[in-house]
Amino acid sequence: MWRERITTAGGSMGGLCAYFLQIDLLHITEIALFALIGASVGELVKESVKLCKRQIIRRLAKKNINVKK
Repeated sequence: MWRERITTAGGSMGGLCAYFLQIDLLHITEIALFALIGASVGELVKESVKLCKRQIIRRLAKKNINVKK
């Protein structure tokens, strides 16, 4: 929920800045595209780190269980 609010606020602020600075629409779409790609890559990295952490925790748990037996 809060992510949508931040995205909406960021988009509104970016649009106002572009309006006041009179930046061409083409440049705005380029900036938005790069921001979208960056956000997508960031989400993928975050998810892959979570997955790696889970796998490491599972492996450590298996080792501890085997050692205790």
